[in-house]
Amino acid sequence: MASISRILPASLALAGGIATGAAHAQAQPPTYHYFEAGFSSGLMSVSAAADHIGADGWMVGYRFNKNIGVQAAGYSANTPFHQKLATDGTPLYDFARYVGVQVVGYIPATSSWDILGAAGVGRSTYGTAQPGFGNTTKTDGLIEAGLRWQVFQHFAASFELERVLDAQSTYGGLRAEVNF
Repeated sequence: MASISRILPASLALAGGIATGAAHAQAQPPTYHYFEAGFSSGLMSVSAAADHIGADGWMVGYRFNKNIGVQAAGYSANTPFHQKLATDGTPLYDFARYVGVQVVGYIPATSSWDILGAAGVGRSTYGTAQPGFGNTTKTDGLIEAGLRWQVFQHFAASFELERVLDAQSTYGGLRAEVNF
């Protein structure tokens, strides 16, 4: 139920943007170079948890042309501790968040739709519920695939699927994005 309450605001923002700009989508030629910022909400899976966990993501970036861009991006679990405390006092670390940079490739399917893929590197942070131990971080790789809809010139929506490689964490979310 908690994950639905996290997805609802992103879905409402997406629906509002679609309703506002749908009439303008066909009237404007595509613009392929711009700054972009976005927020996403969705579900994350990690190897330590049997169920999916609510997560939120963000990104800021620049699209150079119709085929390539760069982004700083990240996502984090809404509940960072998934494992029970260890009986012997050993800290059990759980994936909590990822922040990194990535190169994004776009394949324009139409003037409004893009297929995207990304590869990047960043830092994964792991937390523990075991008292007396702090967080730990390490370098990690990320791959991403998605489908993006440029609703109108300054608003886009996308579905994204990201995989943090070493942390073995997968994130799927809906993203609302502003282009300027």
